Amino acid sequence: MLLLARTSLLATFGLALAPSMAACEGEEEGEGEGEGEGEGEGEGEGPCGDLTRTGACDGNVVRYCDVDADGNEAVFSYSCDEPPFPSGVATCQEAVPSFGVDCVLPAGEACVLDDQGDLFIGFCAGNDAACVLEADAVARCREGVGTCALNDEGSCSAGVYLGECHGAIGPTTTDGQPYSIDCALFAAACAADVGCLNAPGTACTVGVTSCGADAAVAVDCPAGGVCPSEGEGEGEGEGEGEGEGEGE
Repeated sequence: MLLLARTSLLATFGLALAPSMAACEGEEEGEGEGEGEGEGEGEGEGPCGDLTRTGACDGNVVRYCDVDADGNEAVFSYSCDEPPFPSGVATCQEAVPSFGVDCVLPAGEACVLDDQGDLFIGFCAGNDAACVLEADAVARCREGVGTCALNDEGSCSAGVYLGECHGAIGPTTTDGQPYSIDCALFAAACAADVGCLNAPGTACTVGVTSCGADAAVAVDCPAGGVCPSEGEGEGEGEGEGEGEGEGE
């Protein structure tokens, strides 16, 4: 299900990095060496120079320091004007204070992006902005949503399910952007650690809601868009083999 999906493009090096980092190309090792020489002992040394994991904007290009496949520190970069970001829409700026810079999308813009088959959540610009799944099953940036912490993930509040605290980098940060869905928009109830739950025998939304009488028996919404009725499928195969061997 989209809401619960963990994108493979989110970094796991102790800090959450830019969501599209898997598609980024490392810049030549050694770039930036010696930058800022004489500005304090050791300052500017190493492949990343003064660049950190929180990154910096170079025009509309995100640049940040991370560890490459060989375990060496390196500089990575990607443009906010190139796919998977829509050209001329995303802006390089601070996404979340504790996270750093990234390509940030304006209010009203679709914010679940596709990077060659890998879906990831984009950051949203504005006051307490976040990516919210709307009634047409499209996630868009919206202001005034609020912030979150990692331990808020999988929680329900007033019927709204918080699927992911985007940009939260650790258990103590509370400035993440909540990727959420108002279950009432899909005639569903909010079930903690599951999502939006439609009752057995009722309509459901493929890729958005689950089906079941409660969270313990929840299943994904089937392709037909109707939840199985309670007990549907039970008893199949009963009586098979009865009478085998009779008269032998």
